[in-house]
Amino acid sequence: MFIPNKEIGSFGGKLILAVPSEGCIGQRAVDEMLSDERNNFEFYGSFDASSLQPMVGRVESGRVVTCMELFYSPSAEIGLVQLRAPPLSNSSFCADFIAWFNTSGFDKLILLAGVQCSFPVPQVIIVSPEDHENVQYITEEFLNSSIRRAGFAKKMMELFNSADLIMSPNVGDLSHMLRTCSSLYKVKNREAPSLENLSLQDSIY
Repeated sequence: MFIPNKEIGSFGGKLILAVPSEGCIGQRAVDEMLSDERNNFEFYGSFDASSLQPMVGRVESGRVVTCMELFYSPSAEIGLVQLRAPPLSNSSFCADFIAWFNTSGFDKLILLAGVQCSFPVPQVIIVSPEDHENVQYITEEFLNSSIRRAGFAKKMMELFNSADLIMSPNVGDLSHMLRTCSSLYKVKNREAPSLENLSLQDSIY
């Protein structure tokens, strides 16, 4: 599934995956983390699977990008996976990705997603097997019964419930999610741009 761009014995630490979801919040948050040079993320390779959409594009730097790519910081032991389009099959993709993750060397999977809910929720909510202070916890039962339009995230948690799922309902302000990631997982970030000031040039990867 993974096609490396450079040699590495094995990865380690945490892996953050952008989940295609409400407001592209996961993808935008990952772009913000990548754009902060203090994190020292480097491009390590792309993913290929029958469930991925066959997308190819070019960014301002001239680099050709694909639907799904991995960036990694060896010094911080944090990986970022940018998934730019929803898989053609959630079930097939999640099974393939989890099989790869289990052999990758990473020891923690974190999912970032936007969310719609039947009633108001805090700026950031989490589904996790661990207790994280200062972040509103919800159960998997609540996720499945009250969170709408989150089929990808639900399938991933069904198959791999040791992951952390971080969700935000605020499509116009990424700062809450980015601060949570900084606090829980030590990822550096700049102050997130508002939706009104966001442009295609803000995504440099």
